[in-house]
Amino acid sequence: MADRIDLKDADWLTDLAAGQEVGAELRATLASRLESAEQVERAANEIDVARRIQVLMQKLREAEVEVPEDFEVRLMERVAGDQTMLEMVELYMTGFGGALVELINALFSFLAPAPQSQFRTS
Repeated sequence: MADRIDLKDADWLTDLAAGQEVGAELRATLASRLESAEQVERAANEIDVARRIQVLMQKLREAEVEVPEDFEVRLMERVAGDQTMLEMVELYMTGFGGALVELINALFSFLAPAPQSQFRTS
């Protein structure tokens, strides 16, 4: 998406996403480095999404959910262009999604592993 500010292209944006600045303070920092108010708003939105994804990734780690190595980057790219995906991330973080994952894990834990065949195929 051409209108996106890519956090990977600017280390200082990545640092801001990992930081604590919010609201007017964040926008003031962005305004000191970007050319237009539109860029400031896009960057602030990207930072907000990145922070939400970081929280989700932390919750997944705490729940010991294994995800592919590039999952965070791919999710960030997917969520950036899709409000529904962002809402799904929000749903997971409210606890409902976590409860659903726990329910699925519990259901699968009751299933016996598939029996191994005694015959070898070559």
